[in-house]
Formats: sequence, C-alpha cells, structure tokens
Amino acid sequence: MIRLGYHPATFAGEGFNKLIASLPVVSAEGWDGLEYSARVLEPWFERAGEVRALLDRAGLTFSGIYHPCRFTDDAEVGQWLETGERLARFCTEVGCGLILIDGGSKEGEGGEAQICLLYTSPSPRDLSTSRMP
Repeated sequence: MIRLGYHPATFAGEGFNKLIASLPVVSAEGWDGLEYSARVLEPWFERAGEVRALLDRAGLTFSGIYHPCRFTDDAEVGQWLETGERLARFCTEVGCGLILIDGGSKEGEGGEAQICLLYTSPSPRDLSTSRMP
C-alpha cells in the first residue's frame, strides 16, 4: 500500500515538537501520515511505543522516514549503518514500512565523492492507493 505523507516543515517549532504540533492538522486534512527525518527522530528511537501512541491517537502513521546519506570516510559509513539498524527497529515498532535513503554527495579525501542513490518501486508518488482525493 502506498501512503501519502506530509512533511511538517511548514509548522512552527523545532524537531520533535514540530512533529507533535502538526499531527492534528495533518490528520484533519486527510493525509495518510507523515514523512520525517531520522536525524530528528533519533533521540526517540528508544521510545517507539510513545511515538506510536501519538500517531495512533491522530489516526496517522509514518509514510516514510528519511535516512540522510552523506559521509566522507569509512568511520562515518559505519555510524550511518548503525543508525540505520536502529532506525529499522524503530520503523518496525511504529509501523513505518519505508525508509528513504536521502541521497546526496560530498567530496571525500582525495576528491572522490561518496554518493548514495535511492530507488523505490513502486513510486511513492503513485497516488492510486492513497486516501487523498
């Protein structure tokens, strides 16, 4: 099932407080869920039950969570992988079935680029299964 998610960047506040402030509006407007950044959610990875309860009360889910992918050395790759494993457990607990690898590039030592690519199938933009009009 494809879920249409809204990213609450337009709401006031910072970090997780912004997400909480957006829940009633996003729900009332008929969105399926939210898209959000793993970096903002990381302090909440160990509190997935609380996050799931907030989403359930609003009738929402996470449609997708972005996991930024920008690093310049092997140590950063290892940290990214560890965070990704924790994110996968968090997603399972909160009912999110999609982790978006938020690709980008950054020049590494010696000028080589560290690049991440994202491929999803079917496209998250396929609105045929969304509850949006």
